[in-house]
Amino acid sequence: SEGGPNAAIVEEIIYRRIIPSAGIMLFLGNVYYSFQAIRMSIKYDRPYTAQPYGLNTSGGFPFIFGIMYGVFFSYECAGDVCTPDENNDRFVTCWQVCVAANFTTGLINIALGFVGQVMMRYFPLAAMLVPLAGIGFTWLALNQIAPNFADPAIGLIPVFLIFTQYYAGGRFHLFKGVYMPEAIPIVLAGGILGWATGTNKAEDIQDPVAGGAWAGDAFIEGFSKL
Repeated sequence: SEGGPNAAIVEEIIYRRIIPSAGIMLFLGNVYYSFQAIRMSIKYDRPYTAQPYGLNTSGGFPFIFGIMYGVFFSYECAGDVCTPDENNDRFVTCWQVCVAANFTTGLINIALGFVGQVMMRYFPLAAMLVPLAGIGFTWLALNQIAPNFADPAIGLIPVFLIFTQYYAGGRFHLFKGVYMPEAIPIVLAGGILGWATGTNKAEDIQDPVAGGAWAGDAFIEGFSKL
């Protein structure tokens, strides 16, 4: 088929549905993980750090190439070439099916959480963690740190602050018993240096997209189109 979905529909789904929903999910997830770390610190009287709650990178690949790709390109158009309405419909269908699949994955994760400790007794821990570690080193480490070396005057100072604060305990002290959150100086250093060196440009800033994070009945519609 030729062409693709209307830009307004793509913007509606990506910028007004997916990204805001992901933002809410990340906020709530990290709040709960922080609560778990605080609870552990109180219980065992020693500091605990919550692991970051983020998007499932390893799960993103099967979703993109196994679900979204398949749904989008298996859509049957009436003619040899999809009409604009059909292109829009297959894009929306692709999103709805993926939301339904994500909802189902969440239910599976909840169910397996009750037997996770039992499964770990019979499966080698390395066999479960090595694939995640490979993806983590590739996409969450090397892929993220490489641009820092492209602009070392800007990028390496935040990297230095990451190591000195998180690994050496060199946090910025505000007043008695209170320290600045580690991420603040890292972000401030990168932002200030980016603007000071001219790497960040005003014309690159895009206008915000108005909208909300309500996905509506997308997951229900997705189940009906599976």
